[in-house]
Amino acid sequence: MGNIFTEMDEMLGKLRRNEEQMTEAQKKQYAVQLLALKKKISKSATEICRSFLLCGIRILKEDENNEAIERINMILAEEIARGALKEASRILFSTYNVDKFLEALCPVHDRVFYEGYAPYWIEHCDVYNEEGKQTHGGGEFSAWNHIIDMGWIEEYGVWKKKDEMCWMIMLPPTMELIQKEYEEAKKRYAGAL
Repeated sequence: MGNIFTEMDEMLGKLRRNEEQMTEAQKKQYAVQLLALKKKISKSATEICRSFLLCGIRILKEDENNEAIERINMILAEEIARGALKEASRILFSTYNVDKFLEALCPVHDRVFYEGYAPYWIEHCDVYNEEGKQTHGGGEFSAWNHIIDMGWIEEYGVWKKKDEMCWMIMLPPTMELIQKEYEEAKKRYAGAL
């Protein structure tokens, strides 16, 4: 996906230069070309948006008809109806900045992730009590997730492969921890507005 970001950034730079440097007569003369460039940017933005909003979501093949997919689609439909994606697009074309575009999409991503995906994630977590904790090469797992096949290291708030140096930052193993994380994210966005 790195190339699409570079290409989109270049197209946005070209659009910005044209829109800022062209006279009104030139804008009319080259209206078809400007529109074609905007359509190309929109197509790339749609691809980036889709990837970003679904980033981190893994559904097991045997669960492809799970209600998590329905929840995620419902949230996306609500956000589209609310105008969140149009607002992100407006920000993209007014700032010519991919990062600002993605920032505008962060609350939508988090809603998809925390409200839509988290219940599915929790279904695939086994949380251990103190007696049931499992040991691995570097400490104890307090939970196990079957989607990523990793154990939760509570002390660091990360998932780790058993007997491997492989770590992952993902949703925590309980709804209580997920809600706490989600509330913190919402506060960050409220403070940024």
